[in-house]
Amino acid sequence: MSSFWSLQLLVQDGFAAPQQHSILDLVRGSGLVVQAILYLLVLFSVVSWGIIAQKFRQVRRAKRESEKFIEIFWERRNLSSIHDASRELTASPVGQVFRSGYEELVRVSRSKKESSPGDNLTTELGGVENVSRAIARFLPPPQVRRPSSDYSAPFGGSWMRSGGSASPIRRASKR
Repeated sequence: MSSFWSLQLLVQDGFAAPQQHSILDLVRGSGLVVQAILYLLVLFSVVSWGIIAQKFRQVRRAKRESEKFIEIFWERRNLSSIHDASRELTASPVGQVFRSGYEELVRVSRSKKESSPGDNLTTELGGVENVSRAIARFLPPPQVRRPSSDYSAPFGGSWMRSGGSASPIRRASKR
């Protein structure tokens, strides 16, 4: 109620209500430094949106090429033909990892052939079971992440490590 009376007093004293200005009117009416900063902010905003759009296209292309690589990987049985096909998929991170691994396999097999010609490494896939075993060995199943005692230390000290109760306040022991 008091704000209503103060508005009436302002109107009676001849103070008019402030006029509404558009954003462009406010920018045009501001000083040179303020205008420069506002235009710089608009420029950075446009550049930022351009970067976001470009990164979105990169991620979409990488996903599309990775899906294509995975299809090629499971269709073909020869690692060298998979390697040849993966050279065209330059944006696929999965393809890049495969190419690196395959090139290392070729280097190891060449050095092994030079040292002992009796041992042969093959580039043929030994079946889905071998690949599944290899994936399971290097990629363990996801585990539920449990909070560690170090995480709770800033919030309550070392009471969890000492086997204390849920409360950091120690109770007086009976004597």
